[in-house]
Amino acid sequence: MIRGGHVGMKFWNKVFIILLSVVTISVSFSMTASALSIGAFEYADGTDGTYLVDNDANKYGENVLNYNYDNPSNPLLDEEGFVNYNDISYVKKYATQSDTVPGLFDVNLEVKGNSQGTPIDLVFIIDFSSTMVGQKLENTIAGMNTFIDEISTSLEAGTIRVGIVTYNRQVMSLPYTSSKADLLNFLANAETHTGTFIQKGLNEALQMYQTYGDPAHRNLAIHIGDGSANRAYLPVSGATLYPNTGEITPYNGYSAAGYYTDFQTGSSQYYTNSQSVVDGDPTNAILTTSEEISNLTLGMVVHLKQIGVEFYNVAASPSSRGEYISKNIASNLAHYFTVDENLEGLSETLTIAANTINTIQDGKVIDPMGEHVILEKENGVFSNYTLSGFVKENGVWVANNSLTNGVTVREQDNVIYLEGLHIGYNEKVTLTYKIHLNTENNFKPDVWYLANQRTILVPTSTSTDEFDFPIPAIRGEATTLNITKAWSDFEDQYNLRPNTISYYVTRNNTTDPNAWTRTTEMTLAQADNWQQQINTVTPQSSATPEALPLYNNKGEIFDYSIVEVGNNDYLATVNNTDNNIVITNTLKTLDMTITKVNQNNQAISGIEFELTGKDVEYNSIQQTNAQGQITFNGLIKGNYVLHERTQSAQYKPIADINITLDYNDVGDLIVTAPENWDFKIVNEETGTLAVTGGEIQFMLVSIILMTAAASMLAISHRSRFDNLL
Repeated sequence: MIRGGHVGMKFWNKVFIILLSVVTISVSFSMTASALSIGAFEYADGTDGTYLVDNDANKYGENVLNYNYDNPSNPLLDEEGFVNYNDISYVKKYATQSDTVPGLFDVNLEVKGNSQGTPIDLVFIIDFSSTMVGQKLENTIAGMNTFIDEISTSLEAGTIRVGIVTYNRQVMSLPYTSSKADLLNFLANAETHTGTFIQKGLNEALQMYQTYGDPAHRNLAIHIGDGSANRAYLPVSGATLYPNTGEITPYNGYSAAGYYTDFQTGSSQYYTNSQSVVDGDPTNAILTTSEEISNLTLGMVVHLKQIGVEFYNVAASPSSRGEYISKNIASNLAHYFTVDENLEGLSETLTIAANTINTIQDGKVIDPMGEHVILEKENGVFSNYTLSGFVKENGVWVANNSLTNGVTVREQDNVIYLEGLHIGYNEKVTLTYKIHLNTENNFKPDVWYLANQRTILVPTSTSTDEFDFPIPAIRGEATTLNITKAWSDFEDQYNLRPNTISYYVTRNNTTDPNAWTRTTEMTLAQADNWQQQINTVTPQSSATPEALPLYNNKGEIFDYSIVEVGNNDYLATVNNTDNNIVITNTLKTLDMTITKVNQNNQAISGIEFELTGKDVEYNSIQQTNAQGQITFNGLIKGNYVLHERTQSAQYKPIADINITLDYNDVGDLIVTAPENWDFKIVNEETGTLAVTGGEIQFMLVSIILMTAAASMLAISHRSRFDNLL
């Protein structure tokens, strides 16, 4: 909305600058040498990180520090806690901490505008063709009435003047006035006729600017109509045809290769796209195409824009060609509105138009992410944000997303650009997006990181002003690993426990391919009762210790684990409960089952065997069961002797068997001698040699070879005998 009261703007600008200087100086005196200034704001910068000096003391979460927008003694703030820049723009930026996802924060950026301090000359250019009767006329008058109410204080203050031009095949106009009654009376008595000579209405507005305008004023125009021009001026003789280099935008299949800006506005001749008009006025009417009519009309629009007129357009149920003309009349798409053919809703539209005659015109926000901050994206695209508009009604902010029409949000190289802002009095636009702390690389816990680098608002497309936002600070949490070593090794009866063990830490759910996944080796000692607490580690590829963050870059709790190295006698299992890690070392043992059989592979029961360790403390006596089996449990690495204690008269005793247990290439405990033993002992009946399963295979092979040799010898003797015969 447009409001008066800007006569003292320059004075208040000076006051603002003086107050800003005073605040900056007073803060600087109270700070240590570790201070940092970014724009208008002071930040502490020390071992505990970087954060605003005037902060809100964790109002929005223990891991967030925002600017103290509730400080009533801060002269920079308006009544709503926005930072006030010269009554031109009002900004606020703050972060909130997620209640559900660690390390996730919402960043909220808010911008308010104001009404212009520069006086405004505004001309309404309204289509008053023959259909402007009945409900359509009533809606037009109602819309103008609402608009004038919106700007009433500015009319009274003289900061805005309004003129009206109505057109059909003719034109009527009311020069600039600040009288609401004059404006409404003119509309009520304006005449309607056939014909839609938009260019004639534009030319009348041009004459008003040139005759009654003030060079120091801002020139605005609001066109209301369906855009279906059917008449146009002839260009002057020898007029320059300028190439279209973007001044006229193509829409709906309509376009212009070039345009004229000089026309025979005093001539009685004109172009028309209607044969019936030519038939009725053959002396003056010249037939041409609808597209030519459109582009001649837009040539005059280009001329008006070039001399500084800013256009809004309200299109009444436009056709495809009408939309082409109407959108090109508007200075930008944020200034383009549509209503139905009866102009229903014109009041609301003109309210928006009134509100956008403002201090923020085609403004933009540049918002780069801070160090150690990751902008949340969807599949690599920044789309997870909320853009909203609000208008204050009766002291309450009410959603009105028409303010976001034409506003774009984009991200490039971790910088957010919010562009196309048009915000006036009692209007604001907000942007909310999500960020994560980068905890996977060089993270420091409980240290404040700025959520963003310097963030600025540029209020207009031609402004050199840069208005700073206060930058919130965020921090993250670390964890401590409580490590305990437990043993399951028969109370170390074999005296195999080492005094220390080596291990390294791993984490499996990193999101950054460059983040560490394992550390260098560390030591856990018996002297420390096999217990240790660690909160820093040295990554395998680094020489610099780092903290152990609680969660990864997506807010997922890190899954830490321990890998023990260089202790083959034990099997290590790891259990982690809330980073209380227990490494249980279980002595590697082997249960060895041996089968006693006769030469027919029949089980022999009731035979006692004794297994004795040669270099380990072990002795066990077992008797074969009905299946001929004995099992020796809990064997560890070492050398053993298996001795048959009892013999059966039916079978010959066997010789002692030397058995060796050792680790294979993957660390499993296995029997390595006798080599390739099948754990079977074969007893021969009396008169035969008792052997193990492996030995009987050797004997069988030997018997076969001897039998084969005997057969060959017999054949040889028979051959000799046959030869003698």
